[in-house]
Amino acid sequence: MGDIQKHIKSMEALGDQFIEEMHELSEKGGGQKIKQFRQDLDIAEKRITEIDNVIMKLFEQSALGKISDERFEKMSLAYENEQKELTQKRADLKARIGAEEKKAQSTNQFLETIRKYETVTELNRSMLVELIDSIYVYQAEGTGKDRKQK
Repeated sequence: MGDIQKHIKSMEALGDQFIEEMHELSEKGGGQKIKQFRQDLDIAEKRITEIDNVIMKLFEQSALGKISDERFEKMSLAYENEQKELTQKRADLKARIGAEEKKAQSTNQFLETIRKYETVTELNRSMLVELIDSIYVYQAEGTGKDRKQK
């Protein structure tokens, strides 16, 4: 009985370590990515606002005759292209932030589920349904001893 008790304690310690490492990876990796994406998003949004202001001033300069129509066209086109790229980048960053937040939430939900069942000694149907999303069984290949199936 002593060996079984030691083995169980060892397995519990490994389980606790696994959960802690998963939580740490989720917080550290996802949090850093989200932080960087948010910083990039702030920079892009500030630049979009700056470009709006520059285009307004450029328009005023054109209206007052201080720059030629040709120069106005070139400059406004360059700024509008930059703003279009930044707008696309902003949408991409928002999507990435959402994906990272969803990934972190999924990891946390997984860890909560694992903690809920860490002292279980016997599986039942409801536990399996909660723990397993899907099982894939592929077509068997070969025959006899060479038969393999994923």
